[in-house]
Amino acid sequence: MPLRTSTGGSRGSVVCLVLVLGVVAASALLARRHAACRIAMAGLVLDGAYPTANLLLMRHAESVNNRCWYCKLFLGMRDPPLSPRGEAQARAAGDDLRARGVRVDVVLSSHLLRAIQTAALAFPDATVHVAPRIGEVTFTGRSCYWGPGICATPRADQRSYLGPEISSRVDWSYVGGDDGENSDEALGGKPDWGAFATWLAGHEELTPTNGTVAIVSHGTFLEKQPLASCFGHPRNTQGYV
Repeated sequence: MPLRTSTGGSRGSVVCLVLVLGVVAASALLARRHAACRIAMAGLVLDGAYPTANLLLMRHAESVNNRCWYCKLFLGMRDPPLSPRGEAQARAAGDDLRARGVRVDVVLSSHLLRAIQTAALAFPDATVHVAPRIGEVTFTGRSCYWGPGICATPRADQRSYLGPEISSRVDWSYVGGDDGENSDEALGGKPDWGAFATWLAGHEELTPTNGTVAIVSHGTFLEKQPLASCFGHPRNTQGYV
């Protein structure tokens, strides 16, 4: 069932999708649709490779490109940061999850700045581990000209924007280190949930038994891949159980 949390007065609502690995419950009201979704999501998410753990999937908060309808395609900013409202949304998302008693043991983020910021602001006491293959996708392919939001700036620039406090909590060791490249090639390929799931299954330190792993990613990627197009496009800071 949907899990919606307050965002401290902002228009967005927090999203997180909590999946107990090994079990995905169907909604009684949407049993037929959710049964099909459960089958699709089991193949994409579960696949029998994990210990029993929880995944909490979260879309990043509002970025500066999300602020205006025309800031898409070539009119948008490459690797956009969060807007001021997005920063507030991310903090409120974390506050609300903690108020609900949701404990997060591991925090993973895509390599894009807005996801790293969201993860760091929502979970201020955690290390943010940057993970491969969970960046954004777009119908225009992988062109940075037509889809600047899918392309990251160099990590030195990301660290400069994040500042020393947040940068000190970001771990790039799983994707080539602080000075590694942010290209698809350097990250092992274009965004792909199946490839990411295989990668995650190979890192037991990131999937604690009976723990919760927060994964901060992107709207179209989440919609089309782990959510199997079952729930529509997630809004900024929206999620599902």
